[in-house]
Amino acid sequence: MTLNKNNGTGRRITVMLLVMVLIMSFMSFSAFAENDAKTATDVAAGCMTEVEIDTENEDHATVLVNGVAAEEIILACGEEFTLEVTADDGYFIRKILVEKENADGKDEEIIISLTDDKSFSGTLVAENDMTVEIKITSDSFRFFDSFLGLDLAVFEWVQGIRNPVLTVLMKVITTLGDEGILFIAIGLILLLTKKYRKIGLTILVALVVMLICNNFVLKEIFARERPFNLFATFPEKYADWGGEAARYIYPNFVKAPHSYSFPSGHTSSAFAAGVAVLICNRKFGIPATIFAFIMGFTRIYVGVHYTTDVIAAAIVGIFYAILGFIIAKYLFPIADKLIDKVLGKLFKKKKEETK
Repeated sequence: MTLNKNNGTGRRITVMLLVMVLIMSFMSFSAFAENDAKTATDVAAGCMTEVEIDTENEDHATVLVNGVAAEEIILACGEEFTLEVTADDGYFIRKILVEKENADGKDEEIIISLTDDKSFSGTLVAENDMTVEIKITSDSFRFFDSFLGLDLAVFEWVQGIRNPVLTVLMKVITTLGDEGILFIAIGLILLLTKKYRKIGLTILVALVVMLICNNFVLKEIFARERPFNLFATFPEKYADWGGEAARYIYPNFVKAPHSYSFPSGHTSSAFAAGVAVLICNRKFGIPATIFAFIMGFTRIYVGVHYTTDVIAAAIVGIFYAILGFIIAKYLFPIADKLIDKVLGKLFKKKKEETK
């Protein structure tokens, strides 16, 4: 009897616990739904968002948001705010870029058009996850403007020779240079062979030198905007770039790069690898260097680089190859023994497994 009573009590406790769980679950769901609906209502009515103001070289410009110097400000979604930017003497506004999240939840970038590169005053609208990037640059970097005549003349000529067949070929070749993967792969393959190991090592060392000097030093120092960004920022100043008689139109053959323009990374890596091969082996080096010239031309053809970017990249690419050859010369004895040792162990292990 005692056992039956205990069983009955246990059943009642179990039922009560289940009822409590169901009630709590229902209450939690109701609260969540209510909160979700409230959030949706708040967003529709005007949610609060933080607008971040990110200024490059902020010590050389005055940036005011609603008349006050601020790096961030809390505003209601959809609320207007004023942005005033004034560059100090000896500096100019290179670009004002708005980064935000669009209706689909994807990041979107909008370049603000400027009529004056010394000051800007305008009204913007606060949106979710919004950042305003302001780039201030020294007047010493205006020297790029002196080359625009050449750059535009080449762009105009390229637009005249474009055709479907050539475009496909240019897109394929330029894609081969993405991230330098093709040249890295060739270097690694040659590194595994005894006969061409020195060439492989020279290519890889030259590419490492290129990566450090090009991407982390030169591009950051010169900070030259891509041609499509330059016209979007100063449509009036560079009026002969756009309009009906456009001398430059971004063809959108490849995804627009976000990195700086000078010097061309694809061209630098192609010349670093090609000339590295040329130094070690003329037979293979000549076609490799010709390919580097073609790679440089593709960057102009697809509209992501100025001619002067490519010329400079070819020059520094040759320097990277020479420096890579010198460094590889000292590294080769160590690398040669190490690779032989590793490969020897791998092949030995494979033979033992097959027995």
